[in-house]
Amino acid sequence: MKYIRFILLFFLCFAKHLYSQDIPVHPSSERIYEFLDEMASLQLIEINSVVKPFSRATISGLLSEVNNNKSLLNKRQSEELEFYLKEFVKEINEFSYSDHLIKRIAHIRDRQEQRADLFYYRDSLFNLSINPIGGFRYYINQKNSLMHQWTGLEANAYIDKRWGFYVNFRDNRASERLVDKSYLINLPGRDNKGNGTDFSDIRGGASYSWRWGSIAFRKDHFIWGSNYHGSVIFSGRILSIPYLKLNIKPVKWFEFNYIHAWLVSEVVDSSSIDDFGGGAVRKSFYPKFLAANIYTVKPFKYLYLSAGNSMVYSSYRAQMAYLIPFLFFKPIEHTIAASNENNAQIFIDVSSRNIKHLHFYGTFYVDEVNFGNFFDTAKHSNWFAYKAGVKISDLPIQNLFFLFEWTRTNPMVYKHYYPTSTFESNHYCLGSYLRDNAQEYYIRLTYRPLKKLHLNFDYTFAVKGPDYPDVRNDPNYFAGGKKFMRNVEWTAKIWRLYAGYELFHDALIYFEYSNSDISAINQTLLNKYTPAYYQGKNSTWSFGVNFGF
Repeated sequence: MKYIRFILLFFLCFAKHLYSQDIPVHPSSERIYEFLDEMASLQLIEINSVVKPFSRATISGLLSEVNNNKSLLNKRQSEELEFYLKEFVKEINEFSYSDHLIKRIAHIRDRQEQRADLFYYRDSLFNLSINPIGGFRYYINQKNSLMHQWTGLEANAYIDKRWGFYVNFRDNRASERLVDKSYLINLPGRDNKGNGTDFSDIRGGASYSWRWGSIAFRKDHFIWGSNYHGSVIFSGRILSIPYLKLNIKPVKWFEFNYIHAWLVSEVVDSSSIDDFGGGAVRKSFYPKFLAANIYTVKPFKYLYLSAGNSMVYSSYRAQMAYLIPFLFFKPIEHTIAASNENNAQIFIDVSSRNIKHLHFYGTFYVDEVNFGNFFDTAKHSNWFAYKAGVKISDLPIQNLFFLFEWTRTNPMVYKHYYPTSTFESNHYCLGSYLRDNAQEYYIRLTYRPLKKLHLNFDYTFAVKGPDYPDVRNDPNYFAGGKKFMRNVEWTAKIWRLYAGYELFHDALIYFEYSNSDISAINQTLLNKYTPAYYQGKNSTWSFGVNFGF
């Protein structure tokens, strides 16, 4: 903790020119991100989409830029802009006022410039908003009908222009487990209570901002890597974790991001087991950490080039060397541990919107490589992951969007021979939900004819090969030279129709139909990778209502 206090005090001392508070907008708030992405493809704004979430202040600034070019928008886009401006007017200017939902209902106050909150207060120093979270989703197919319900509360607060605070809590009740650590399903991870199906999560954080950067302590999700259907770097699918975040943007053409996270190894430290008798046993896990940074440059308008590296390491405390944000982390391991017991990665990302209406993007992730054996099919360790895609917006007709995305992960990616150094937290992969030795093709067609209405058709084809172990202490086993997709052991073919309408801010009603065919070479693998509810051929209907994201 003394290292963390030192870093915080260092930046507080130099952060004299203040800019905006750093409260994140969670990536599950997909619609605002889709709107900003569309505006960027129309070249009305520029966004660095390699790192998410964006802050509320960042989004409000982007919306203001779009508003300056409002005459270039069509009817639906203009109405959506007005809708989102009401959400982020609190950050845009000083006009926002104290109000809450009870007053709105009683017609004591009737302003149209700002969204309604359950409670909102503002004065010259302090700003607080509180809103409820709740919803349900009902599923039905040939096998069974399921229900998922959740309730909670969220709050955002600012003090002066320096400090931002937020908290988001939700408690969930589900009739069956559809998400588990071994399942290949592109949904956020869950930590079920005991052997049951209920789960809960709390996210929150505090930040300090200045004109060209911010520093924050959070327990939350984060995504690194350009994508629309899961990143191969940090996908944000794990349970929310505590982390230190630093963002620096001193000029328009350069941005730096760094995190240091406290992961959960779920590997029991036998030396820490306390037996109190009567069956009362307390166990502790080995500590596990993640340090990562990414540098982004914009050599030309609408083109973003990013490169970074990360290290998953295990130590009884956070190492000071990994708390230095700007370093290449692999050589640190040689100094501290004199071994390869930790897990290093490097990655690059390209995002281009240089052609109006088109977004080209790609990510290259390197877990391990030996250039001496690079072309040796029997000995190589080309443990790479790739993602590439293109999104077409408002072309050939307005309000129509087409997306194609390809993902490939080579054998052994994300793994490590030390269980405390795997690319995981709570045994959920930090990267692709398919993990290693897998490939996916994803196609999506979206039509947004009216404000707040989204109509989607998407198709997913995913396959996974053998799951090789990473064993280094067995002289009869060699981890290198593994062939990509030597044979297909698991296959998923899913097409989906979706209709969603945002009734008002943070209130969404949606309907979905999916036709899926998920199979494996044997029942053991099928049970490992797929919940029973989705095994085989299924036609699943679902509908739900959501308040808060």
